[in-house]
Amino acid sequence: MVTFPILVLFYSNLIFKKAVSRFSIVLISIFEFYNFINLTFIQSIYEYPDITRTIATFVVIVLCIWYFYRVMVEAKIMSLWDEATIWINGALLVYYSGNLFFTVLFNVILEYSREFSKITVISFSVILALFYALVTVGFWKAGRSR
Repeated sequence: MVTFPILVLFYSNLIFKKAVSRFSIVLISIFEFYNFINLTFIQSIYEYPDITRTIATFVVIVLCIWYFYRVMVEAKIMSLWDEATIWINGALLVYYSGNLFFTVLFNVILEYSREFSKITVISFSVILALFYALVTVGFWKAGRSR
């Protein structure tokens, strides 16, 4: 419920060049309202919120791809390797795409087998380590460009 609005505002700034756009307000409002409905009526608070996490994951993947599309269409960046937001966006795309399977099926995996759930947690940890490595490069590039 906290990460999604931050990422939507981040992408609103990157894509629409506004800190807060009408699109981001509507998207955040709908998502937070659905989160409340899901928490209250659909899923138990003792379960992993796989429905809302899947929706958030899918929306973030779409926003990542949309940003890459905008960068390629505008063609204003001379060197993609030197651009911090490219690295951070790539990190978010890798993390959320790799995490999609984990988010969708976590409750089912947990009921299926403890051993299989341990394997999925390990794979999630590898994706998380890759995410942090890419974000680190992005921050390093941002620090060098100033």
